Amino acid sequence: MKPTLYLNFEKINSKVITLAFLLYNCFVFGQSTKTNEAYVLFQKKDYLKAAKAIDEAAANPETENDPKTLCVKGFIYKDIYKTSEIENPESPARIKALDAVAKGISVDTKGEFTKNYKDLFWYLVKSMKKDAVAPFNSQEYAVALKLYQNYLEARKLMVTEIDTSVTFYCGYSAYQLKKDDIAINYLNKVVRFNYDDSYLYFMLADLYARKKDNQSRKKYLDEGLRLYPKDRNLAIASIQYFEETGNLKELENKLQSSIKNSPKDIDLLLKLALIFEKQVESEKDTVKKNKVFVKAIETYQKVLDIEPNHANANYNMGIMIYNLAVDKITQLEFTIDFTEIDKIQEDCKVLFKRSLPFMEKAYTIDPTNKDILTGLSGIYYSLDDSEKLKTIQALLEKYKK
Repeated sequence: MKPTLYLNFEKINSKVITLAFLLYNCFVFGQSTKTNEAYVLFQKKDYLKAAKAIDEAAANPETENDPKTLCVKGFIYKDIYKTSEIENPESPARIKALDAVAKGISVDTKGEFTKNYKDLFWYLVKSMKKDAVAPFNSQEYAVALKLYQNYLEARKLMVTEIDTSVTFYCGYSAYQLKKDDIAINYLNKVVRFNYDDSYLYFMLADLYARKKDNQSRKKYLDEGLRLYPKDRNLAIASIQYFEETGNLKELENKLQSSIKNSPKDIDLLLKLALIFEKQVESEKDTVKKNKVFVKAIETYQKVLDIEPNHANANYNMGIMIYNLAVDKITQLEFTIDFTEIDKIQEDCKVLFKRSLPFMEKAYTIDPTNKDILTGLSGIYYSLDDSEKLKTIQALLEKYKK
């Protein structure tokens, strides 16, 4: 599942930090007239004139490498960004402020402005990180990837350690955009730092599946399932791997053998049930399909006998029975006799009613799960329960927003 981001955006008060210090340096140590002028205009919040003055000072060979001039320039352009361009993720003023910080750090050999540069730096890079949150959450992954990459690049000016969260978001965005090599590069970086998210391993396995690299694919599936044994996405992806490599029966046999030794191991039972689900989906022969369907239902029931409040087992049980009814309806032919149609419809109604308690149980356990709400709405629709359908659809709309 796609992660949602929440950031605490720390602001700095440039006046509190720099007013006395910069004023002292500008006038006592004989800073250039243009730098003095720029600083006074900055205090008056006349940022455009301040920018013009400081740009002249920064272009003057006598002061272009002066750490005081560059520090004043950084704060002026920071405030231009803050007051005029804060809604623009490509803010030119912010870029100029960062450039001033970068150059200032390199020439400030005495460290007179170290604290000022650090404060400027963290304000600016945190603002870059903040800019990427909204497009990421709204699934504008191309925009989010670019903004996060800008943040990571700017961050290198003062920090060597990796920002694992943003690196993960870059990998996630690139994965969604099908920029596979970029995604692999970012995601492999965070794996080395033990980043805690099961979807990391799912994405890497899927990326290597696209590249037909089954060795790496299996490596990340195995590692993911070792760390997150209850993760359904990884379990399904693992089953898919064994299915594609022709070893699904081998996996089934291994699970059956393990279950004999640990008959109440829910994770093993769920994986076995998923294998039966896959077989139900792929089986063409009706008789064989029904037999495997029964095996899947029996296996999920074993899970529920052990843990009645298992949300996934209740949902999977309910959705399998529901889908069986839907399959019967979709396979109806136009030439079929009306009497036979009535019989099939009654059979389906029985299946919908049989599915309902499992789906309602799943809903009581996990009331905000959109998959469960969608399944429940389908059952209420099929049973003509308009009042409950209306309630569930309202919840679906709420959680979509």
